Amino acid sequence: SDDVLARIGGDEFVALLPRVRKAEDTVTVAEKLIEAMNAPIVIDRHDIQLSVSMGIACFPRDGADLDTLLKHADTAMYVAKESGRNGYRFFEPEMNARVSRRMFLEGSLRQALDLGQFFLVYQPQIATDTGRCVGLEALLRWRHPGEGLIPPDQFIPVAEDSGLIESIGTWVLREACAQLARWSTEPGLADLRIAINISPLQFRRAGFVDMVRQALQASGLPARRVE
Repeated sequence: SDDVLARIGGDEFVALLPRVRKAEDTVTVAEKLIEAMNAPIVIDRHDIQLSVSMGIACFPRDGADLDTLLKHADTAMYVAKESGRNGYRFFEPEMNARVSRRMFLEGSLRQALDLGQFFLVYQPQIATDTGRCVGLEALLRWRHPGEGLIPPDQFIPVAEDSGLIESIGTWVLREACAQLARWSTEPGLADLRIAINISPLQFRRAGFVDMVRQALQASGLPARRVE
């Protein structure tokens, strides 16, 4: 009866547990919340399954005032989301650096496409019997002006989580198709195939097929040459 559950905006809520004696006691509450949130909700005869990510900050260990506690709980929540969602994490001081890095990457990604910081490299596929190049895989790279080359395993998850992967993926598809079309005018390269990685999130977009069709039409490539 002393606990408080409040919505602070969007899909974010705060649970305040004033009578908790030990940090470990919050685990019981967190697991009950996960169980409650995982119960299917029926909407229009469809079962909707929700997931919840929670960050836990404890007074006074993780902060002596409200703002600090909320900030640290928020930081732990981001780490919980990155760890696979539908779970909880306790705040740890080293999380600050990890979350700050993620925020930096997300902020920089929002400008990277417009500023021309992305480029593609092409990994050849070689037929071992003839030694001929029969195909290519297009691989996305990001050269940040201050950080240099940022590895894909750092920025792709951030792009997916922030929704930026759709515009980036569209650029990759168009650029790879256009490059293969240019190479196709060279002797011996007219039949090359190109493989392009697509985020699973893009497959869920209603306009995905149209996006592929437009990239093929703009480049003049036949569909059989794109994987």
